Amino acid sequence: MGPTIAATVFGAVGVIAAFFLRPRFVDRALAMRIAIFWLLTTPVMFLLPSQMAILIACAPLLVLLTPKNIDDRAAFYFAALLAVPDAIAAAVPFPGLNYLVVLDFSMLAFLILLAPAFVIRPKPQAAKFAPTAGALLILMTILFSILEFRSTNLTSGLRAGLEIFMLYALPFMALIRLIRTRDDVEKIFSTLVFIALIFFFAALISQATRWNFYTYVTNRFGFSEFADFRHGLLRVAVTLNTVLAGFIMTLGLLSVEYYRAQRILGFAVAWMLRGMCITAAFFTYSRGAWLSMMVAFVTFWVFSRMPRAVRPAFVMITVFAGIPTALYSIMTGDLSSVDEFGSFEYRRELLRASFIQIGEHPLLGDPYFLQSGNFDHLVQGQGIVDVVNYYIQIALKHGLLGLALFVGAFASCIAGLLKIGERLIEGDQRVLELQRAVLLGACVGYLVLIGTTSSVSLVAHVGTALLAFSTAFVAAARAEKRPAGAALGAPLRPADASGDLYG
Repeated sequence: MGPTIAATVFGAVGVIAAFFLRPRFVDRALAMRIAIFWLLTTPVMFLLPSQMAILIACAPLLVLLTPKNIDDRAAFYFAALLAVPDAIAAAVPFPGLNYLVVLDFSMLAFLILLAPAFVIRPKPQAAKFAPTAGALLILMTILFSILEFRSTNLTSGLRAGLEIFMLYALPFMALIRLIRTRDDVEKIFSTLVFIALIFFFAALISQATRWNFYTYVTNRFGFSEFADFRHGLLRVAVTLNTVLAGFIMTLGLLSVEYYRAQRILGFAVAWMLRGMCITAAFFTYSRGAWLSMMVAFVTFWVFSRMPRAVRPAFVMITVFAGIPTALYSIMTGDLSSVDEFGSFEYRRELLRASFIQIGEHPLLGDPYFLQSGNFDHLVQGQGIVDVVNYYIQIALKHGLLGLALFVGAFASCIAGLLKIGERLIEGDQRVLELQRAVLLGACVGYLVLIGTTSSVSLVAHVGTALLAFSTAFVAAARAEKRPAGAALGAPLRPADASGDLYG
């Protein structure tokens, strides 16, 4: 019982400290629900004897703590999603089948928190004002589901298709129904600060005790997660993997910058919160997370502080010169002097092998790509090939068509965020500009992050949520611009965006 009691206490201390030190702009009632959920699920995960028992115990907690205000539900969902490690999953029995589906906590959270949105709010604003990203994501989901039948039987293919829909299309469609206004998005920003505080204190305790105590949950059920030390520091992960834990701190940092830019946060408190986000991200010792944080922060700064007249040139130079130069240097340069762990060289060899494989199966990929022989030299000590690049993972399994749909959904969403800049020259729209900058930073940071990691932990879930938040924001902003009394779908008043890359 020693580790169980210690882990429970450590988890509780982190959540309680985060609750009492949260900034005043964090809604108290919502923060209380989130804190109680984290507090109660911690002993549940550490004490109950099976993964199914944990899921059964979490279900009534979700029901009881679901916010009465429907506008709080998206923020609560995201906070709850991060509370339970993704490895907690169990097969649901069904007569005549080995099992119905492998139920994990993300599916449970969707069914309880998000699925009712299809009844409560059957028609999302995004269907009228920002339809492209959702359409591409749904097409991608359908494609991925159909391609599953290439490597499995009918029952397993249907099961895999359901899991794919509950990973991408269905959560996205529910979230864009729940988020109707820019105030709903701002509530998510404040919640991200609170989540970052929980992660900071958990990371601090883990570093002080040199124990990722949340891994005790999965270790109990036979999953091997060993402590990883680099330069004497423990790589902390909280409930996620290290790279995604670092990205959660990036989202927290962007939200802190949003409130500081409006002077809602004072100088000292803002720097304290910045220090917490950066420190926790550093403790993950994930260079992918570090890079993502830097890129996300620079993106936020460009679209919130840089003079608008300079932004087009900066973006063009970055896209057409900076990124190609960086990729060329990575593929051809000597990385040994900056990569004592060999991870950069491994990623470079992975890209080379993947290009060969994609050339052989370009359009729809190959579900058996690991048996092709192209990756045999990349087998690691654990006997696996670690495809540490989400883009490559999609292209290898689902082809360039699948990758185009995935990237297209994010590209469409980012284009919509940029186009909101048409409104920024119409008057005092500073809050709108800052909100847009946060979402642009989050999306660009995520797109950088997934170039360094595969779809493990909740990487895909967080991406789906970010895409939904941003799409709903674009729809809300465009709906606000519609003149009072105008019919839905009426043409919007054109705006002059000359001299500015859409803001």
